[in-house]
Amino acid sequence: MLSATKTKKGYLRYGSQEMQHRRVWRKHFGPVPVGYFIHHIDGNKQNNSIENLKLVTAMEHKRIHSGCRMIDGAWWKRCKTCGKEKQIDKDFYTYYHIPGRGISMLCKKCTIRIVVQNKKNRRLSKLATEVKSPAAERIMDAYENAAKQKEG
Repeated sequence: MLSATKTKKGYLRYGSQEMQHRRVWRKHFGPVPVGYFIHHIDGNKQNNSIENLKLVTAMEHKRIHSGCRMIDGAWWKRCKTCGKEKQIDKDFYTYYHIPGRGISMLCKKCTIRIVVQNKKNRRLSKLATEVKSPAAERIMDAYENAAKQKEG
């Protein structure tokens, strides 16, 4: 029987191909269906007891490893800006229609606030460069200082 070796990412592997957790799953339930992953429930990649392994879809696996949590049948995620945990389906923009994209890192409320702020900054910047008056520059400086204080 082959002995398992540890991969660079911390998984145990038999030979050059089969991962130990997939082998354990296969022995208990048969082959892993296409598009599914075997997830280590406790996060320990070397704990390959069947009780620690769970069959999940690619989407579930990605969400689990990106810090999302399932609560009462709904996925929740923490916003990178405000730090509040919010429900993905209600409070985040999703971009599944764009290859390589998924869920926004910012909640809708923070995204809208930042987009509006950036639009105001562009307008004021354009105004300041068109007018080039000391008064316009003072207004722009005051606005930028107020924006910095709001962020901090």
